[in-house]
Amino acid sequence: MAHFKPLTINEIKDIIKSELIGNPDELVFGLNRIDNASDGELTFFNDKKFIKSLINTKSSCVIVPKDLDLTPYPKRNYLLADNPHFALYLLLKHIENNQKIAKSGIHSTAIIGENTEIAKSAYIGPNVVIGDDCKVGNNTKIEANCVIANNCVIGEDSILYPNVSLYTDTIIGNNTILHSGAVIGADGFGFLDEKDGSYTKIPQLGNVVLGNNVEIGANTCVDRSLIGTTIISDGVKLDNLIQIGHNAEIGENTASASQTGVAGSTRIGKNCRIGGQVGFAGHIDIADEVIIFAQSGVAQSIEKKGIYMGSPTRDRMKYFKIDRSLDSLPEIVYDFERKKKELQKNQ
Repeated sequence: MAHFKPLTINEIKDIIKSELIGNPDELVFGLNRIDNASDGELTFFNDKKFIKSLINTKSSCVIVPKDLDLTPYPKRNYLLADNPHFALYLLLKHIENNQKIAKSGIHSTAIIGENTEIAKSAYIGPNVVIGDDCKVGNNTKIEANCVIANNCVIGEDSILYPNVSLYTDTIIGNNTILHSGAVIGADGFGFLDEKDGSYTKIPQLGNVVLGNNVEIGANTCVDRSLIGTTIISDGVKLDNLIQIGHNAEIGENTASASQTGVAGSTRIGKNCRIGGQVGFAGHIDIADEVIIFAQSGVAQSIEKKGIYMGSPTRDRMKYFKIDRSLDSLPEIVYDFERKKKELQKNQ
């Protein structure tokens, strides 16, 4: 559940641009799921398969679709919206904006290196360490215990949550969010195989550039390049626990769920959607507008937009055909062995 400064239902109606059926003066102080909501809380309903939940909810107010017939269950406050999900987003955004605490300045425990420029409107939290020759833009907030190495640039209106680490030469755009534990610019996984089976480390001297409006999840790692740059383009959204290898490139507005791994020098196009636990081999190219289902293994380049799944990855419809064939394989093998024995007997 989420609590906030109480709002009247009429105030919420204006925020989410909806129509009201019920008491405009009743107060709401929290948000909750429809099955768990109680008196004083608001919830939303958008799928008729959950109609029992709507009937049984104890919430004070429900955001519902405009075309929903409310005749069977009238004794409640309703906000009628064209799109309940979007209406909920508007309310969440309003609450978030009002809960933000405007803060700026540098905490007394922070350590700031030489020739580092920090905008007056930026905030540097407790125990933050920022190296030499760095720049921090307007309204950017760097929370407690972050470590930023030398020669890093962080744009405007960005947020680094506690315990984020930026290695040398990392560049971050505007309005970018890095969640706790994210590591940007660690060494790529590069080694020479020696004859005795040991490894010699190859220096990783490139960097990482994150574009504008990027969001990086908790404990996600983006490796610096061998030479050149690992690129996370504008609008990319990476979930928690993702690994992006050195010299990889992720195209604009591509989003990936958690535990995905992208090997080095792989390029993923624009507007792709990647499920959880997808693995990409190195040195391959993925086209724009590709959707890849969870737990797929991408071993080769994908040249056309479409929906892919499986390991090795195939076009979705082809995968379904193969899967159906595999389900029939025991019967096929049985029939083959039976016919084989009949032929042998007749010889």
